[in-house]
Amino acid sequence: MKRILRRGAALLLTLALLALPVSALTPEQTRDILRENYVDPVPEEVLSLPTVDEMVAALRDPYSQHLTPQEYRQFMDTMEDSTLVGIGISYAGELTAQDPFELLEVLEGGPAQRGGLLPGDVIVAVDHVDVRGMDPEEISRRIQGEEGSSVVLTYLRDGQTATVTLVRETVTVPATTGRLLEGGVCLIQCTTWGEETPGYFHQIMGQYGAQTKCWLIDLRDNLGGVTDAATDVAGLFCGVGNMLSLRYRTQDPESPDGYAYQLFPSRFRGATDKPVVILVNGQSASASESFTAALRDYGAAVVVGERTYGKGVAQSLWDQSSAPDLFPDGDALKLTVARAYSPAGNTCDSIGILPDFPVYGRAAESVALGLAQTAASLPEGESWPVRVAQLQEEFIAESAFPDTGDDPYQWAISALAAYGLVNGKGDG
Repeated sequence: MKRILRRGAALLLTLALLALPVSALTPEQTRDILRENYVDPVPEEVLSLPTVDEMVAALRDPYSQHLTPQEYRQFMDTMEDSTLVGIGISYAGELTAQDPFELLEVLEGGPAQRGGLLPGDVIVAVDHVDVRGMDPEEISRRIQGEEGSSVVLTYLRDGQTATVTLVRETVTVPATTGRLLEGGVCLIQCTTWGEETPGYFHQIMGQYGAQTKCWLIDLRDNLGGVTDAATDVAGLFCGVGNMLSLRYRTQDPESPDGYAYQLFPSRFRGATDKPVVILVNGQSASASESFTAALRDYGAAVVVGERTYGKGVAQSLWDQSSAPDLFPDGDALKLTVARAYSPAGNTCDSIGILPDFPVYGRAAESVALGLAQTAASLPEGESWPVRVAQLQEEFIAESAFPDTGDDPYQWAISALAAYGLVNGKGDG
């Protein structure tokens, strides 16, 4: 069976290997794979092309690729914890040169933590060079360097300046991290859905669950990953049930419509009944969209941020581990094979997921945190869904045009305006 993966717009489905002769992938073998597995019937003019790459390119499918060995290695590396040389810090990706270079996270056990740095510290100088007003990427480059070399950081905390000398080393940056914020909110930042992700969620929820009154899950720029990882983690918040459905073509003569369906129930039972706020942006894709859709379909989460990427089709991967005779050199074939649907039967393909509270840029962080803190501070007996509905009405009302007061479609017009789908001057 082929490896199940789903990355950045790549949901990957388990399929039986074709019985193919021992050799590198040939055009004829590619035609067989396309005929039997591609999500839509492939036109003969595409199948008649002479090379593998020409056939794949003619599909005009941005998610189907014949990956070189190097491209395949890079693709697989994106779904694992990353290893790099540094001091073990991170900063908000939306920072500009006008913003203070504030530390968002200090990696546990890294040089920065051992040196006493904390989240919220503001770096003002690197190696005695003032970096205030400097581009954040340039500041990051100055902090980076060769393993074993030193860097002197001057930072600001509570109005006081301090200096520390740190030695750069190889650090492993986990793809999922969690920390407890003020007011009983636990922030979980997940950058990819890898094989390790469910374990990270279990660990974080076990560590902070007793103190947590609301979960804030940041999926911004999370392009996807392993399908089972996303659906299993969804079960921690939704309980037992189907988290995702895939529809793909089948050669089974007993199929009434030529399609087969694969369900992805979570293997984990619900581990919490606390409210959830999910933060997304335009680069939250694939498995991140499936996770978000599942939690919202089950009424477990409120979604804040930008409309998501819009990836509702699935890929399957043929590689050296699943078909060594066809890919002896380490290349791989990734093809779109299925369409994905949420538990309620919805697709996010092309349109993405429209958040409950559409907010753009850095303001989304504040809104998401505010909602999470509101959920965490609800008085005993007050309903979170009812409170969300009230907040949504207030949010949408702010987008109302002054000339639609008597219009029976006023609320619908205002809702579309909140999503940026209609605009006007409000003068009729």
